[in-house]
Parts: sequence; structure tokens; C-alpha cells
Amino acid sequence: MPLWAEESGRVLVVEPRRVACTALAEYVAASNGETLGKRIGYAIRFDNRFNDNTQVVFVTPGVALRWMIEDKLQSFTTIMIDDFHERRLHPDLLTDRLSLT
Repeated sequence: MPLWAEESGRVLVVEPRRVACTALAEYVAASNGETLGKRIGYAIRFDNRFNDNTQVVFVTPGVALRWMIEDKLQSFTTIMIDDFHERRLHPDLLTDRLSLT
């Protein structure tokens, strides 16, 4: 779905777990025969593989909240939150803030 959404612009995918975040980014990049960190990348605490031109970025909720505070989410057209059913504080804060903008 993130690659489909990329047709409309840059995509941020919020994954609740660090392992899922990095594994999904690696899987999607490899499935498309691409190098991780170019078109598809990730950002987790203390590690990232993306640049300003990366079109699909997988992040953890903490990273997404930090970027929201720093106004770095403005460059994303679509924001997807995976495993929202887990109902943790970070995704709730993120969706509440995003619904106000």
C-alpha cells in the first residue's frame, strides 16, 4: 500500500516496533530491487537509512512524534499508521495532532 500511495507524493509509515519498521523497509526495498535508503528507507531511534529524496519512510511512533514537533511531517503527503489497534499513547497523540492540521 505505501508504494501505491507514493503515486500521490511522499509517504510516512508508522510502525509500532523497531524490528517491524526496519524489516518492512528492507522487505519493500528488496521486493522492488532497490537499495535500502534511496527510494525506500527507515528511521528508528539511533539508526536511519533515508535521505531527503526518500519517497517511502518507515518510522517508529517516537520518531514520528519528534518529527511532528519539529515540523518535519510537512514534506509527507500520506501518513499511514500500522497496528493502530494496539492503542498506545504515541499513535493517539499523533492522530490527534494530525486531525487538527
